[in-house]
Amino acid sequence: MSQMKKAMIVAETLHNLAMQIEELVCGLENVQPEVEVGEAEDVVESTISLEEVRAVLADKNRDGHREKVKAIIEKYGANKLTELDPKHYSKVLEEVGELI
Repeated sequence: MSQMKKAMIVAETLHNLAMQIEELVCGLENVQPEVEVGEAEDVVESTISLEEVRAVLADKNRDGHREKVKAIIEKYGANKLTELDPKHYSKVLEEVGELI
C-alpha cells in the first residue's frame, strides 16, 4: 500500500472520529442541562427535608446540646428551625453532627 493511500485512510479515520466526538458532545448538551456550581449545591441541599433536620436536632437537644444547636441555627440567620433557609440544612446537619 502506498504512503498516499495510508495517509488518506488515516485522514478519513480522523475525520470520522471528529464527527463522532461532535455527535457525542451534542448529545451530552441535550441530555445534561448546564447548572451553575451554586445551583447544583442548592439542588443537593434541598433534598434534605425539614423533618430530617428536626429529628437530628431533637436528638442533639435531648443529649444536652440545646444551646449549641440554637447557636448553630442562629449562625445561619434564623431564630428557630422553621425559619432556617433549606439551602443551609446540610451545613447545619454537618455542624450539629460534630457536637459531642
